[in-house]
Amino acid sequence: MHVIEYLRLAWQFRADPFYAKYLAGRRVLDVGAGAGEFVKKDCARFVGVELDPHLVEQCQSQGLNVQQMDALSLQFPDGSFEAVHAGQLIEHLAPSDAALFIMEAARVVAPGGFIFLTTPGVKNVWNTFSHVRPYPPDAFRKFLDTETEHLVRGEGSELEFIGAWGTRYYISNHFLRVLGSCLDLLWPPHDPIGWTIILKRKSRLY
Repeated sequence: MHVIEYLRLAWQFRADPFYAKYLAGRRVLDVGAGAGEFVKKDCARFVGVELDPHLVEQCQSQGLNVQQMDALSLQFPDGSFEAVHAGQLIEHLAPSDAALFIMEAARVVAPGGFIFLTTPGVKNVWNTFSHVRPYPPDAFRKFLDTETEHLVRGEGSELEFIGAWGTRYYISNHFLRVLGSCLDLLWPPHDPIGWTIILKRKSRLY
């Protein structure tokens, strides 16, 4: 996403431009739904899955469509969703499990649909015991496009890498956050605190 498009979407929707472009108005599966903050954005279209039964119960008590389910074994038919969202999840998975999760996400998203991931930057991964390892953008590029990665990916890849955008810092004020993000788009940070990574399921297999 370039700066002009980012500003246009921010002005038009008064929302996160990445959310507006890739998730808004689509049927989205939120993997690792937690307390349901993302699902609340569009209760009619968004479905969540969460492993912790207490969080699932909390979400369901609020009328949210959140089910108890393992991210590595999504109990939905192929192509059930137009996008998959996973916020701050993949860094909690070992490489073999991260690969399985990506392949499961690719399976349940329809052709042409998106996988929208956020994950901490490399340094920020190591600030908690629950983080296993960082997954910067180059890891996804290699996973999808490097022949030797078939050992963890499988022989074929239905996904393509759309883009990755780093964030220098988090600002709670919406206006200042938009300005800060423009800076990040113009001069990408070398060592961001976090990444937004977009993958897309190919419309047809090659």
